[in-house]
Amino acid sequence: MKKTYTDHGTRHRPSGARRRYRDLRNNLRGEMEEEQEELAPREPVRPLRVCHCEECVSLCQRNPGWMTPAEAMRAMDAGLGPRLMRDWLEPSHRLGNTERLYVLAAASVGREGRDAPEIGDTLDFNYVAFLLGRAKKGRCTFLENDLCTIHDSGFKPKQCRESLGCQTKTGPDNYEMARHWDTEAGQAALVRWEEIRQPNP
Repeated sequence: MKKTYTDHGTRHRPSGARRRYRDLRNNLRGEMEEEQEELAPREPVRPLRVCHCEECVSLCQRNPGWMTPAEAMRAMDAGLGPRLMRDWLEPSHRLGNTERLYVLAAASVGREGRDAPEIGDTLDFNYVAFLLGRAKKGRCTFLENDLCTIHDSGFKPKQCRESLGCQTKTGPDNYEMARHWDTEAGQAALVRWEEIRQPNP
């Protein structure tokens, strides 16, 4: 009698229809994950930086940090929408924006629920300081007794969390932050802020 050889592995292999379904499902999952990554820029997880030196505190005294859309949403969920302000990145070749790209930030004192000051609005405006990135927009509304009152809140602005005044080239610059706002999530956060930016009478 002629011997027959059986491939026992075949019983574990999916049928043609099942295999095609599995491949289609995996392809769709991959495409959806890629689309989600494109819509939401990745936010690398970095440790919360803490320093109370004069140079670090001076950052909060002259220029509040920019938030990500997710941080702004959490701040608004906590009822702090009226204490944010709308800032912007001017048209730039580096980012490719031909119009102002709006972002939300912790407000400067006196600018709560309003736009950030325009260039030259402040009496102590210094053009050289502006070119060096040290323009003064005013003290952060969340700075009290030289301490951040939202430090461990979960919505402290990304720029504030990751930057140190006493260390150069730390934290994201305005171009990196603006990329987070050139998204559907960014537009949604701005629309929501427009609706709730004034405190209830």
